[in-house]
Amino acid sequence: MVNTQDLASLVNRVEELEKRQNITAKYAVGLKRQLSELTKQFNHLQQCFETQLAEDKATEQAADASVIDKDENLVLFDSNDELPTNSVVAEEDTEAREAELEEEIDTVVQLEPEDSSVFTDEEFKIERVMWLLNKIYAAEEYPQDIVISAEVFRELYKQGQRDFSKRNLREIDLSGEYLAHGVNLNEANLSGANLSKADLSSAQLIRAKLTNANLSETKLANANLEGANLRGVNLSQTFLLNLNCTEANFYEANLKKSNLSNAKLIKANFSNANLSETKLRNAKLIRANLTNANLSKANLLDTNLEEANLTEINLKYALYNHATVFPKEFDASQSSAYLIGSDVSLQNANLVNVDLNRLKLIAANLSGANLQGADLTCTDLTAANLSKANLKSAKIDHTQFPGANMSGINLIGVNINGNLSGVNFTEAKLCGVNFTSANLSEANFTSADIRGADLSYANLEKANLKDAQLGGAILKDTKLSGAIMPDGSTHE
Repeated sequence: MVNTQDLASLVNRVEELEKRQNITAKYAVGLKRQLSELTKQFNHLQQCFETQLAEDKATEQAADASVIDKDENLVLFDSNDELPTNSVVAEEDTEAREAELEEEIDTVVQLEPEDSSVFTDEEFKIERVMWLLNKIYAAEEYPQDIVISAEVFRELYKQGQRDFSKRNLREIDLSGEYLAHGVNLNEANLSGANLSKADLSSAQLIRAKLTNANLSETKLANANLEGANLRGVNLSQTFLLNLNCTEANFYEANLKKSNLSNAKLIKANFSNANLSETKLRNAKLIRANLTNANLSKANLLDTNLEEANLTEINLKYALYNHATVFPKEFDASQSSAYLIGSDVSLQNANLVNVDLNRLKLIAANLSGANLQGADLTCTDLTAANLSKANLKSAKIDHTQFPGANMSGINLIGVNINGNLSGVNFTEAKLCGVNFTSANLSEANFTSADIRGADLSYANLEKANLKDAQLGGAILKDTKLSGAIMPDGSTHE
């Protein structure tokens, strides 16, 4: 919190500077008036001098003509002889001109205002400083040269101020601060600032300078960073949904695991940037520069990369679909990225922690794929081949598996419910799986490991549990009518 005495002192300093500014302005007006008068006198002197030169030249020419006319028949002197008459005339002319110049200078001196000030060296230094201050404070209340501290910023923000445009906030620490909705930081200097975990949702940061700032885990949803300089900035794990970064500079920035879905990134510079595991779903990267950028494991579903520069881009394990727009002549199939959709082959694909929610992967071949930690919420996997796939700790909620082949699948630690009727779980690893209230009728659990699984209220009617391991499984109110039990007997 800012001390009351400090604020009062700051106010007094501003008032004093304003007074000096007024004095400086008056001084400048007087100085300009004197300069204008001296300019007029100088122009007059120059005109007089040029007139006198013209008259002298004419007189000299007339004198030379007279001498030639009178002495036409005289004998020529030797080269070492002197002409006394011409020398005397020249000396007289020079003396006359000097006298006239002295008179003109005296006239100028006499015309100077009687109240004109003569400054000592010390006074001149003071006046010079005041002139510089006038130049600074005439433009803005807080000039770029004056750094606003975090304490002053918080106090001003608390008092209701939201306009910090063009302010110098260099290296300010606002980590964790709530600055959402209405804060104006357009053209502000935030280079080296710590804004980690701050909430800057809907903030205005047009052409702001954020070089080498820390924005990790910062909320910037719906913010406007058009033309902003984010060179070398840390934006890892940042929420940037619906962001406007048209023509922004992200050179060598770290955006790993950030969410840029639906962001407007037209003509943005991402050269040498780290965008690995970043969500760019439905983002607009038209004519963006992605030279040497790292987009490994990035989500490019429905992303528009039209006319973007993808020179030396890394798209290993990145996701794209038929709606993703790449530049002409760019072959995504040769980039080690994965095409996501129905009937596609993703055999043995590395899809760890990927977001596949609400996608259609009908009849897709995912055998042997690693989907550990993947988000499969509402994903349609009807008739998909998931044999020996790893879905350990995957998020499965309202996921559709009708007719899917899940033999040998690893679902350890997963909560799975919904309709799993007829699914093939042969030799599947289902230890500790939560099947509470799931429909598993006619499912095949032959030789599956179901130890410790929760099958409370689940429907396993006519399911095949032959040779399955059920040690420690919870079968509270489980429907087992017609099910084939591990020993081969049929449950009544």
